[in-house]
Amino acid sequence: MKRASRGFTIIEVMLFLAVTGVLAAGILASVGSTLGLQRYRDAVDGFSSYIQGQYGQTINVRNDIDNHRECAADGTFLAAHSAPPGTSETCVIIGRLVTTANGQTFRSQPIYMSGVTSAFLKSGIGDDAVFTADVAANRRLLIDSGVQPQTYQLDWGVRTQPPATGDNAWAIAIVRSPISGVIHTYTMRRASVVLDQLVVDSNRRDDSVMCIDPSGWLAGQVLGVVIAKDAPGASGVVTRTEGCN
Repeated sequence: MKRASRGFTIIEVMLFLAVTGVLAAGILASVGSTLGLQRYRDAVDGFSSYIQGQYGQTINVRNDIDNHRECAADGTFLAAHSAPPGTSETCVIIGRLVTTANGQTFRSQPIYMSGVTSAFLKSGIGDDAVFTADVAANRRLLIDSGVQPQTYQLDWGVRTQPPATGDNAWAIAIVRSPISGVIHTYTMRRASVVLDQLVVDSNRRDDSVMCIDPSGWLAGQVLGVVIAKDAPGASGVVTRTEGCN
């Protein structure tokens, strides 16, 4: 006589489905968290590479000696033309200005210096004063407003962490002394700046820590892009967790 087979009860089936659903939800949550963490790290690494690239453009800058830009006494740019190098009106590129008004979209453009004459280059003036404006010599730092800035946006909607008060803004000047060749970095938490107020000693005394807000990516530790004080180049830009929370 055959024994009747026993099937699953409704309660057992429901318990099985419930447990399976919980496990599936846990797996999906884990995958989503891992994906979010990777996207966050990719965004931070991409931003770090962008800042490193600004140092590369400062070190490898090319000034066309056959087609100088000229700077008028009022700080405006005149049309490019052929002119002998070493004249007091000649503008040379000495670095990059990087700004953001919202911590997400960054704009970068060349920084020019006028009045870079042969006599000035031989003066031996120290780096603490090399960028100081000299009206008599028409020597100053300039931005060409007629040139479209390069734009970079952080990936996946992340942005720098805002300060306790004020706008989520940054201004970074990376400049190379035309006399010593040493690179200096100046930072402020402002988007609209006057170069003469940005490029001063008080704005380069410490490392600059740019913490990146995960913006809901469940990243765990907050990462930051750190620009070392007077970084010599791209090697002075690193990613770390110290200083961010």
